[in-house]
Amino acid sequence: MFQKPFKVKSNNIVKKSEKKKIHDELRQYNPKLSIETLQDLLPLKEDVSVIKLCTYSQDIVTVYSHKKNPTFFVVNKLVLPTVYAMWKHPDLVISFETHASVNSKLKGGADLMLPGVIVPKNGFKPFTNGQPCSVRVTGSKASVAVGKTALDSYSIERENVRTGKLVNIMHTFEDHLWELGDKSSPPVINNNEGDDDELTNDDKSDNVKLGASNILQSVSTRLSDERKDVRDDNKRENIYKDVGDVVSGGKNAHSDFASMDDLLKQCFLSAIILYGKKIQLPILYSTFYGRYVMKCCPDDKCLDVKKTTYKKASTFLSYMQEEELIIVEETNRGVESIMSIDFDHDMLRTFEIPSWANERKEIGSSSSADQYDIEYTPPEITTVYRVTTPLLFQKGDSLSMADLRGHITKYVRDNQLNEGRNVQLDEKLSAVALNKNEYAPVLSWAELIDRIVDKMTVCHKVVFPNQEPSIRTGYPKKIIFNVSKKGSNKKITVVKNLELYGLDVENLVSVIQKMISCSVKLQPSDDKDSSGNRNLQVQGNQIHIIRNLLIGQYCC
Repeated sequence: MFQKPFKVKSNNIVKKSEKKKIHDELRQYNPKLSIETLQDLLPLKEDVSVIKLCTYSQDIVTVYSHKKNPTFFVVNKLVLPTVYAMWKHPDLVISFETHASVNSKLKGGADLMLPGVIVPKNGFKPFTNGQPCSVRVTGSKASVAVGKTALDSYSIERENVRTGKLVNIMHTFEDHLWELGDKSSPPVINNNEGDDDELTNDDKSDNVKLGASNILQSVSTRLSDERKDVRDDNKRENIYKDVGDVVSGGKNAHSDFASMDDLLKQCFLSAIILYGKKIQLPILYSTFYGRYVMKCCPDDKCLDVKKTTYKKASTFLSYMQEEELIIVEETNRGVESIMSIDFDHDMLRTFEIPSWANERKEIGSSSSADQYDIEYTPPEITTVYRVTTPLLFQKGDSLSMADLRGHITKYVRDNQLNEGRNVQLDEKLSAVALNKNEYAPVLSWAELIDRIVDKMTVCHKVVFPNQEPSIRTGYPKKIIFNVSKKGSNKKITVVKNLELYGLDVENLVSVIQKMISCSVKLQPSDDKDSSGNRNLQVQGNQIHIIRNLLIGQYCC
């Protein structure tokens, strides 16, 4: 709701008599608010402000503020505390616990999904649909997000609901409502209520204290600390077809579907008109999207196909092909290319290029990396699982999740082991799914696949154009940016893992030097797992420029 800037319509300090009315009004909306809590958060003898806001999606919000820190906000008669209020009173509303890796997704505008929630050993406390709630990361009671529940506890516990949205996120740490206050960081609030419980889909390494410094740690440190969490979660996310990402972008104030659809279409048509005749066809859609469509997106917008009604790029391309604007073909499995474009189409003739797209073209004509010699096609990367026990498969085989699920399903049906939602275990399935000295006549489909996947080695397959596929152990490494100080007050930007994706770093050095006229060099990687690869070292804090270069020109 507050991911994008809002307009302040009014900001008034209220009198003592009006404060009492505010207390009564807040308690009327939320009877669970105690008088003591309200007097602590909105004292009668101190200045309290009432702020009227108009959000980016034209919602009218009333915010109550004390000492310049917003404490409550009211939307459609729903009273919600801010993170500032939750830090002073951690038990003000019911709180859900999630992995630290999910926090960045929530701040990006996503809602909290059930698979990403850590379930306490004794189950959830009772709650109703539409109830105010907060979200915290493992090991700390300091909330990082506030919203309302999208389910009730009865559905989860009694009806065994395990998928879908649990919390509609309305406010997060570091959003624009948080910026209205003193911009303080979450305090260290130890979780003394059930930290020792065994949690589902969790790892013991999560049980650390996450205070302000942990939440605000750098991207590279977070990736290193949480790698196993991501690996465990991703394994299970890929098992079920009906379970999407741990979190998925809901309908937020900054990305409602209608405006995102319009933005995608404007950027796509602008890219065709401005750059289409200069492009050599056929062209991979991923290349066209990253290099040209994204270039036509204004700086204050965030274009995301997943937040449109099309959901996938392939669906949007099919729509454009039905309109006979383009012809699309699947050149490789799962890889679509634009084969031709009808430049005389009425859609292009009647379309008026937005001013911001033209401005970006003019800027790019003089400073963009388009003028440099960059030829790069990103590899196709898929997650696969390597067989370690030669029972149902050959040892050493690497299977995708779809192939793995297909093989298991075929084996069960061929041997007539299907019992509705359960699978009867024969000698082979027992050997591959059960532990030593463990006995179970049947397992559910989900548990069977879960157990088999747990006994396989996760890998990823990398396919570069005109090269044989290579299988690498583990999940693909991220491209990591670090900015560090050197000497008195000089900064350097270090970019790691570029060569793992086949980038010509020698050419990249030359491009960056020409673009920003600064010192750029290559240094041997000091990571044991990246021996033989080199890190890119650039003078100054150049993260923004290099990131845009990689996304726009290299489609990383």
